[in-house]
Amino acid sequence: LELGLGLFDWVGNGISMEMATLIVNVIVTIRHFIQRYRMKRTVLTADGRRQWNRSVKLGAQLIAIGMIYVIGWVPYSLIVLIQMFKGSEELADILSRVLAYFPYFQELILPFVAILYMPEIKGKLIALCVFPCRNLKRRHQNQVQVIHLQQTTSHFQSRIVSHR
Repeated sequence: LELGLGLFDWVGNGISMEMATLIVNVIVTIRHFIQRYRMKRTVLTADGRRQWNRSVKLGAQLIAIGMIYVIGWVPYSLIVLIQMFKGSEELADILSRVLAYFPYFQELILPFVAILYMPEIKGKLIALCVFPCRNLKRRHQNQVQVIHLQQTTSHFQSRIVSHR
């Protein structure tokens, strides 16, 4: 009875959420691409290609975020399932020391994955990570330059009109 309740709990609270997330992400991504393909114009323009590239990036971002969730929870759920059938100290140790922190790690990584799909921020982040010293040395300082003006003088006689 206890094993049956454990399996019911594992299916209801554990693996069903991961599988639902994975399946829904794949279905939404496929549906998105099918709709975009149907709406695509027969003549490809630069704007159409740009929109298609944006759609591909959107689908990749959705899959990446969904996979982070699945990668965070599936190992934990599988070890819990194995632990139900074969209770060993080694699996309990792995579960408590390593896999218990995976879901927290996924929440920590999620904003960075979202940032990687933003082109403006992605370029700045890569420049900061790849060349950290170059960015520190490049402090903008005020520069003052002397402008030499050539004076041109003209020798015109001025007329002074006097009113009497």
